[in-house]
Amino acid sequence: MPAFLLKKIVLGNFAKGPVDPKMADAIDFMVDRLESLNQSELASRLTLNCQNSYVEPHKIKDVAVTIIDVFDQSALSLEAKEEMYKLYPNARRAHLKTGGNFPYLCRSAEVNLYIQVGCFFQVCFLCSTSPQTHSSRTRLLQAG
Repeated sequence: MPAFLLKKIVLGNFAKGPVDPKMADAIDFMVDRLESLNQSELASRLTLNCQNSYVEPHKIKDVAVTIIDVFDQSALSLEAKEEMYKLYPNARRAHLKTGGNFPYLCRSAEVNLYIQVGCFFQVCFLCSTSPQTHSSRTRLLQAG
């Protein structure tokens, strides 16, 4: 498929109508990034994005997973979100009121806070379960 058609498909999923300035900036940034991709790069990324695959939950049972979700409109359907919640029942959920398709760009402070809190709890969990790592984890927390 030609590059202009692939770009049109991607751009069709971006928010239409009025959005807040931070979301508009995030969309503008992603449009600029999209324009920098050639046809083969864009096609390969879309292929990866559209494949029906996932990481099996039992393979990451010891990994802290946080799902960042928004309550406003995004490209993911409600059914896709619900399926993800079912696949990763032990994942933490970080809900943002707004953020569209790019919450990590337009709500970066909130996303970073969720990441910091998640890392903090993971470090605290490791400290409580592994005494030999306690002193190094304590130094890490004090340095942060």
